[in-house]
Amino acid sequence: MIEKDVIVVGGGASGFFAAINIAEQNPNIKVAVLERGKDVLTKVKVSGGGRCNVTHAEFVPQDLVTNYPRGEKELLGPFHTFMTGDTIAWFEERGVELKIEEDGRMFPVSNSSQTIIDCFLSEARKHNVEVLKNEPVVSLVHQDNSWVVNTKTDSLVCEKLIIATGSNPKIWKVLENLGHTVTSPVPSLFTFNIKDDRIKDIPGVVAKNTVEKTQVNTTQPPPKPIKVGDVVTEKESIVTLPEKETVIKEVQPETKIPEKVTEATTKKKVSKVSEATKNVVSNLLKNKTQQGEVIEGEGG
Repeated sequence: MIEKDVIVVGGGASGFFAAINIAEQNPNIKVAVLERGKDVLTKVKVSGGGRCNVTHAEFVPQDLVTNYPRGEKELLGPFHTFMTGDTIAWFEERGVELKIEEDGRMFPVSNSSQTIIDCFLSEARKHNVEVLKNEPVVSLVHQDNSWVVNTKTDSLVCEKLIIATGSNPKIWKVLENLGHTVTSPVPSLFTFNIKDDRIKDIPGVVAKNTVEKTQVNTTQPPPKPIKVGDVVTEKESIVTLPEKETVIKEVQPETKIPEKVTEATTKKKVSKVSEATKNVVSNLLKNKTQQGEVIEGEGG
């Protein structure tokens, strides 16, 4: 029987994040991640169209929780301990810089989810987190202040157990057998797998060089080509592409701090969050001021 101090069931983003932080803060304990599939972090790979939208530029806990209708009250406390700013700082400390896009979504500046995957895998190796693949859990037994984790191929024992399996109904059943209540799930993000020749040509072709910018106002000067990396805002122009091509991933909207992150909200609502989040908001406000934008308070 394999012995560990902590076992994390689930090799996704939350499982890796938990395992890495536990191992980093407790270097003398043995931590393992169990993954039922042949690969880990598979959802991270495809999230955000392959770019991985890591978090969202919302820095006020009271506002962020409104995006979780079934966990709003439960998450308010944790968000005062670890918030968006902490997430940004965590990745930056490990060499991964994030950027804010027009709609508030935050991606790695590399525009590749592989950057996030590489970060997690590197940190897991650095802190001696053992990753065991092809180990689907079939049962959990609590005995003598320890947990016995039975998989299809082995049995493991640990003192602490973390379940980070996401939407795995088999694990829900295992947890119900232990006396837990599982709330009926509702659809969130999902994919379609359709085998039909008529839709094969629907996916766009990504062009990596240039696109053409056509002015909305025809009285303006004639359109001119723009290079990848140029800022194209919705007010200034529209982008027209040849048939079967999609909007270029490399041409991102201008990064802006959300209007809700004003000086007033910083003082009023961000006062109780972590220092990391305070620092991130402070830097964003500073950058906004340097760009010549007016920061209006909420008053009161």
